[in-house]
Amino acid sequence: MYEAFKLLGAVLGFTPYNFNPASIFMGDTGSMLLGFLCATLIIMMGEERTKWLLAATVVFALPILAYPSVAAAFMLYRASVLRKVAELRLQGA
Repeated sequence: MYEAFKLLGAVLGFTPYNFNPASIFMGDTGSMLLGFLCATLIIMMGEERTKWLLAATVVFALPILAYPSVAAAFMLYRASVLRKVAELRLQGA
């Protein structure tokens, strides 16, 4: 469990430097290591106790799997709003 807090601290310490304008960028190796550590923590928590598997699934797996769907929905919404604005500008409103 301490590994999860260490990972959380590292990610939270990195996050402010990654906002616009970003001064530090996470590369392919860093993101693959982060994904590997999250998967390893899920497996370790599931082996320790069954109740930890549910907690690990909710904390790690569901947000990771839900992110692409939420990002796609936000992108579609933003595109529809931009399209409506462009149509209104073309009509002269």
